[in-house]
Amino acid sequence: MTVDFTTREVVRYRPSETLLYGTPPLERAAQPDADINALKAAVFGTFLEVEQPAVSTADALTAELAHFIDCVRTGATPRVDGHAAVRALGAAESVLASVAAHRWDARAEGAVGAFPVLAARRRKAG
Repeated sequence: MTVDFTTREVVRYRPSETLLYGTPPLERAAQPDADINALKAAVFGTFLEVEQPAVSTADALTAELAHFIDCVRTGATPRVDGHAAVRALGAAESVLASVAAHRWDARAEGAVGAFPVLAARRRKAG
């Protein structure tokens, strides 16, 4: 998934039924009569479904702050109370901790974390 906050565009990529249950592209490419250019052209659409969901043009942060100010001025009950906000922060911290601890290549000496850093230092060449 890609998200561009400047242009307010979201693109979602997911494996297609062809990729999940059909002949894998690498096997197709290994066939003697394989058309590599056609396989390359088929990546987006045939093997990967591409979806661009509609995105609101509203500025969520501005709307949130305007709602907060309205609640302060009028004494109205906010849509999200402090307890829900604390739970949301806890969920976000759990996600960040999980990403930071994840072994991206499933090897003990492999890269760890959101910005992969090798767990074991490698010897420099030369």
